Amino acid sequence: MATRREPPEAGPEQAEVEAEAETAGPDDAGSTAALLRGVIAESTRLLRQEIELARAEMGEKADLLQRYVAGVAAGGALLACAFFFLLSALDRGFGAALATWMDERIAGWLAPLILAAILGGVGFWLLSNARRALRSEGLTPERTVETLRENTHWIKERLR
Repeated sequence: MATRREPPEAGPEQAEVEAEAETAGPDDAGSTAALLRGVIAESTRLLRQEIELARAEMGEKADLLQRYVAGVAAGGALLACAFFFLLSALDRGFGAALATWMDERIAGWLAPLILAAILGGVGFWLLSNARRALRSEGLTPERTVETLRENTHWIKERLR
């Protein structure tokens, strides 16, 4: 589970805002302005950090997706070549087997039709499984979304 990240060390403007907020009295009108400036500065810094986190996380997802796609493409090309040879052999063998029970002209078109139906079903099943796997991985930068929620809550608490 993601936890809220603490902002990095404050820059000179943040130290100035904090010092101004500490020196102002509770009744001082400047303390409200200093507090507001501090919250705005911290919010800006948090937003920049979230953008950097989103960039890094999307880069990781893009690298992961690129590796998967390259592997699928190479494996698919090799399997397609082997599959065509296998289909040719199955078609001839299945056609010869059917020709022993029926007219050769009917077996000549029935064998490829039966093979196409079987292969179509298997192909549909494989594609469905691959789509399901890709959906479960997702491309949403989940850590970024979670820390944005936490930072929004943190900012709201600071403004109270």
